[in-house]
Amino acid sequence: MEKTYEMSKGDSLFLPDECRSVLVGLGWTCAGSIDLDASVIALNTEKQEVYTVYFGNKSAPGVTHRGDNTTGDGDGDDEVIRIDLDKVPQAVAELYVTVNIYSNNITFHKVKDAYVRLCVAGAGKFNAGHELADYPLDGNLPCRGIVFCRLHRQGNRWSFDALSWGCGGASAKEVGCMNYVTGKTEPIPLEPLPPGYQKGNKAKRAQQARIAGKQNGDPC
Repeated sequence: MEKTYEMSKGDSLFLPDECRSVLVGLGWTCAGSIDLDASVIALNTEKQEVYTVYFGNKSAPGVTHRGDNTTGDGDGDDEVIRIDLDKVPQAVAELYVTVNIYSNNITFHKVKDAYVRLCVAGAGKFNAGHELADYPLDGNLPCRGIVFCRLHRQGNRWSFDALSWGCGGASAKEVGCMNYVTGKTEPIPLEPLPPGYQKGNKAKRAQQARIAGKQNGDPC
């Protein structure tokens, strides 16, 4: 699979059947030291938490977090989460990818050039192969957390859904975030990106993994 989908809020696509391990890469730019944390919340069909992978619990069956980036400095993905779909327990129906600002009294108004991308896992635990989907986010968001996307089990297949829900909470484990994911609270509405939106430098540089993925001979 050579195509990369440029996604917008509300878009959805099915992962290719042959792609059984993927990486979710997230990046952002901010002024000063702001600690953002990427997490994955696993829910069952009853919207109940099965497990959460975040800075306080970096691995669970099928999901592994590379580690916490507390500044957003550097090029490319700031945090990477590997998902081995065949190892995710059958009890898990949905995997929600969230990013929360752990720093106090800060919202996404101070975060720029945020994006999430879905890649085939390359020749190394956290090396990205071909980029399947790319989803930029405007940084001008009046909330402390964002539910970026969802991986949804549908029979033997998984879909990737671009959500862009606003939420609260300093971490995915807090009620201010968890209640949005489990459907107990309505998501904070976020404005879609304006027409002609241009990616920032960090997101552009992350796209270089597309070339690497084609050269690595990944299966998708």
